[in-house]
Amino acid sequence: MKSGLRQLVLGLVGTLIFSGGVLVDGAPITRKSLAQDIDKIIRLGNLDGTTFGIVITDLDGQRDLYTRHADTALTPASNMKLLTTAAALKMLGPKFVFKTKFSMVGKELVIQGDGDPAVGDPVLLNQINYDVDMFVDHITRALKKQKIGDIDSIVVDDRVFDDQHVHPNWPRRHLDRWYGAAVAGINFNDNCLDVFAAPAARGKKPSVSFQPKHAPVLIDNQAKSGSNNALQISRRGNTNRILLRGTVRHQLVKPESVPIHDPSMYFGGTIQRSLKAAGVTVKGVRRAGREEIVKDGRPVFILETTLGTVLHRTNRDSMNNFAEALLKRIGHELTHKPGSWKNGAAAVRRFLITVLGTDTAQVIIDDGSGLSPNNRVSPRAIIRLLAHMHGQKNLGGIFMASLAKPSDKRGTLAKRFRGVNLKTKLHAKTGYISGVLALSGYMRHHDRTYAFSMIANKGRIYNARKAMDKIIVKLDKYVASQTPRKIGG
Repeated sequence: MKSGLRQLVLGLVGTLIFSGGVLVDGAPITRKSLAQDIDKIIRLGNLDGTTFGIVITDLDGQRDLYTRHADTALTPASNMKLLTTAAALKMLGPKFVFKTKFSMVGKELVIQGDGDPAVGDPVLLNQINYDVDMFVDHITRALKKQKIGDIDSIVVDDRVFDDQHVHPNWPRRHLDRWYGAAVAGINFNDNCLDVFAAPAARGKKPSVSFQPKHAPVLIDNQAKSGSNNALQISRRGNTNRILLRGTVRHQLVKPESVPIHDPSMYFGGTIQRSLKAAGVTVKGVRRAGREEIVKDGRPVFILETTLGTVLHRTNRDSMNNFAEALLKRIGHELTHKPGSWKNGAAAVRRFLITVLGTDTAQVIIDDGSGLSPNNRVSPRAIIRLLAHMHGQKNLGGIFMASLAKPSDKRGTLAKRFRGVNLKTKLHAKTGYISGVLALSGYMRHHDRTYAFSMIANKGRIYNARKAMDKIIVKLDKYVASQTPRKIGG
């Protein structure tokens, strides 16, 4: 009996070591059964008309566990941010810091931008119990302490980037939404105006307030107090005239955010009004000319943001204008010319050549965030990128930490896997635009790391999301079962 039992135990141990599976509910989880499970999910997923590309790879064993349309170039939506952030981390370096500098040059206050997308970012400010008005007040007080006196003009020097603030291939319907905000050499408050409204008597105009309170905007309030909350906010053309329509029944607890025109001048105008409210005369705000030589002045204030902070907001929260600022910033780093979508794409492409070699030719880089429908990349290319970053000793951990996790209090995965007891650690980047859904990242358990990339184009995209989530659950069970590599000491 003892000998038979010993043989049984050794047999089970052999299963752990050689077949890569363990007994779970009476059935071993093997590569073959994982592939069969994924095939079944796709077959029963009502995905007619959908091109569903998938690659799942064991990074430690350097082998694929599953592939489907692996080399098909697809529209990646926000998975494009993986390429942008990886390139930025590699080219700028993990110790890079964005610096927005304020200096007095004679009677002018010069604000020199560095392309930092996080200036006045509400989420980051909230972490230190600030809001955007407190942030502006802080800058104003700091400037007054420097005894700047009355100012002839505020000069916004945003020449680190070009003057094209909105990508020509972004769908027009997105340009009045916060995720369609512009990008500039000086950015502020996610380049949005935050609007609050409260109802008055039925049929009357609601009361309206906004942040930042000193924003240089005009409000055209054509909304009414009514029976439901259906407030519509838009911006008139290339102005900062904000139009409110629709109805307001209850006071808005959270603001409605609308993108503003010309972020650099918007920031300069806000500082001008704040200084005026504090008793400092500022005659005007102007932009530094492209060929203008701005002399070095007396430093009076500086704003700094670490690259890691920007990467985290870009990937965890899928901030589009953060990704575009990174793209243009590495374009500037590469060419020493104003960052643009053209030289930013060239910078990403140069980085990708070190990862993909000649296969880089299959990648189309139209923007940095994935909001453009013209980007193209294959699941295989994303896997190779993830594998490359995982192998970078000083960069891999920073890159992985920037991705969203189900355990996050906020972010794109914060609500996605509720009710699912994942045994592994999931770090991933989501992606969605019309007709596109994507999910790529890492799955870790103990000392094992796996990479996956799933991109669905066209067809029934909502069904693709359900299929992706089911595949993640199956992969989680498989990865959790692979922990034992050795038995004994």
